Order: sequence, then structure tokens, then C-alpha cells
Amino acid sequence: MENSQVFDYERIRFFHLLLTGFIEFRKVYDDFQKNGNLPRCVAVEDLCMKTFRDLRNRAHTIFRHMPETEEEASLHDIELLCDLVVGACYHESLQLQENLYLSKLYRPRYEDLKKQLLDASFQDCFQIGENLILEAETQIPKNLRWTWQLLVEALTLAKRYLAAHGKRRIILRFIAQHVSLFEEAYAKEDLDELYRDIFPGGLPELLMKSTEDLIQSAHYHAALDRISQLAGVLNSAGNTDRFDTAQIVESLEKICAEGKLLRDNRLVSRSQTLTSQIQDQSASSSG
Repeated sequence: MENSQVFDYERIRFFHLLLTGFIEFRKVYDDFQKNGNLPRCVAVEDLCMKTFRDLRNRAHTIFRHMPETEEEASLHDIELLCDLVVGACYHESLQLQENLYLSKLYRPRYEDLKKQLLDASFQDCFQIGENLILEAETQIPKNLRWTWQLLVEALTLAKRYLAAHGKRRIILRFIAQHVSLFEEAYAKEDLDELYRDIFPGGLPELLMKSTEDLIQSAHYHAALDRISQLAGVLNSAGNTDRFDTAQIVESLEKICAEGKLLRDNRLVSRSQTLTSQIQDQSASSSG
């Protein structure tokens, strides 16, 4: 069990990196697609060295293992494929970085030196370098496109993996805590499908399960954060009447009782405020 939990912590670090890397690279790729702007060398270097390299290393660590259970065996193909895709993405981004250096840094130096050249006999020495730079510039759009497509594929594989592992305690907490990050990375229909694959009730049920887990482990303030998040989801979706708000109120009463035992006035006050908010939302929806 301990080893499994260690792997789960490694998994959530991997998925956090993947989501943030996807979002950052999407900005670069969208700017190129819409405006024709090549990315800045430093931006690509940061993605390569601080995100994609770490992503590849973590993938090697958590996905290149022999499955120990039937559940792990059923997902091993996804793990191996994700490892390959993330590794390919890293190497493609490295090529993008090198080609950008040739185009943005070496081209101006070649051009300046050629203009200032006093000995014309050196003219032929520029030919190989210039051809290399021209080749690099034709490769940059391909590097951008391949890196993007590999990231899209990795995100698709991650969705399937998270759907299968989403009930695991550490991964459940990770998803619930980073809903806004998931919303930024995935299209709404894909995200709704992911939540329903984990729990039939979708995001509200997922947040409720996460709340119950936090209460069970005595993380009461974190549980209130999750209930507040759930209240916002229910309010925006307008489906409070279709969700068992009595279950939320019961959880809040548990937290309030624990807050009184612990003499934590802030915990008591927050739980009472949220109870009133949930009850008001439910009454408004019913009316």
C-alpha cells in the first residue's frame, strides 16, 4: 500500500506538469498559428528544461514498471504509450529549441559577419552555415506542430488514465483541488466525460467524495474549501435541487461539531455560514 501511495504522489506530480506544460505550449502554438509569430528562444528553453525534461523523467519512473495487480495490468498499455509520447515530445521540443537558436541567434551573426568581411575568399565558408539555417527555418513549423500533437495525445491518454484511477484517494484529492487547471486544459465536454467516468454524478459527486475523505482524515478546513467549491458548482449549474444537499449539510454539521470540540471558532463560523448558504441555494432552487 505504501509503495502504491508513493507512486500516486509521483503520478499527480506528473499530471500537474503535463497540464501546465500543455497550457503553456498552447499559448506558444496559438500565437504561431494565428499571428505567425515564432516563439521566443527563452520560452521554449524553459519549457524544454523545466517542464518537458522533468515530465519525461517522471514518465520513465512511474510508467516503466511491471504491473503487480490486475488493475495495473489493464492500464499498462496506456502507461507505456504515455511514456513514449512524452519522451517523443521532449525530444521534438529540443529540436525546436535548437532550430530557433539557429534562426534567431546564428542567422543575425552570420549576416553581420558577412557584411563586415574584408577577405572575399571566406565567402564560400558561409554556405554550409546558411544552408543549415535555412533548413532549420523550414523545420520550425514542423517542430511546433509535432510537439503540439504529441501533447494533445498525452492529454488524451491522461484522461483515460485518470478516469481509471480517479477514485484513488491521492488522485481524487488532486483532481478536486485543481479543477480550474483541468478546466483550462480540457474542453468542457471532455472534462464532463472524465468526471462522469469517475463518478456517475460528475463533478458535484467527485467534490462530495473528496469532502468526505478530507473529513475522515480530519482536514476540516480543507473540507470546507471543497464544500465552498461544490456550492459554487451547484449554483452555477443551477442543479442544487438534483443534488442531495442534505448530504452536504450533514457533513457541515460534522465539521461544526468537531470545530466546537477543538475550540476552533473560525471552523465553527465557516461551517455555519456555509450551511446557511447551501440551505438558501436549495430553497431558491426548489422555489
